[in-house]
Amino acid sequence: MASGSGEVRIIETLTGGKIAVDSQQIEFITNRPLSVEEYESRSKSVSDTVEAHLELADWCSENHLTSQRHAELEKVLLLDPDHAKTRAALGYTQRDGEWMTRDELMQKNGYVKYKGRYVSTAELELLEKNEAELAEERKWAKKIKLWLTFMNSNNAQLQQEGLKNIQAINDPFAVAALARQMGKHENYLIRSLLVTTLSQITGDKPLRPLA
Repeated sequence: MASGSGEVRIIETLTGGKIAVDSQQIEFITNRPLSVEEYESRSKSVSDTVEAHLELADWCSENHLTSQRHAELEKVLLLDPDHAKTRAALGYTQRDGEWMTRDELMQKNGYVKYKGRYVSTAELELLEKNEAELAEERKWAKKIKLWLTFMNSNNAQLQQEGLKNIQAINDPFAVAALARQMGKHENYLIRSLLVTTLSQITGDKPLRPLA
């Protein structure tokens, strides 16, 4: 719809009415579900009582407004910190007379959350160590793949660069990538080079691929 000053937008109100507004008078438009708008309206007029906030929380649940429901339940706890049903709905557990979230309870028992699951602090250290090692191995995999590509090129300078870099490898974190390339490479000379490189790396890591 157009008017003398520009396009006109029709805004539907919560009560079902419609208002025509000149688009030039609108600074911004935010599209939100009608249920969110209705919640905003209800929350402004709700009585500040346990019963009223619980009723609004139930309404939020019926209308799939998760964060708004959580907010109403938190308001219940401000009025009644020991409201058992609300505590349970928010994931609290009572231990030794104290309300705790699951995270707090698990932490008290020596567990921490890691990628959506709870692990002991000792297991966390091991997992983080393994992740760090995998990251290093991935770096070497990219480098070795690139250098082998150099060696297979028709450019003599690149061939020498690839050979020199592979011969200089002495990092145990390169073992996995070297062993993987050794197992699948068709060129006998390349495989021999990789075996030689593996044999010069000290520690336990090179022993498994050569066994």
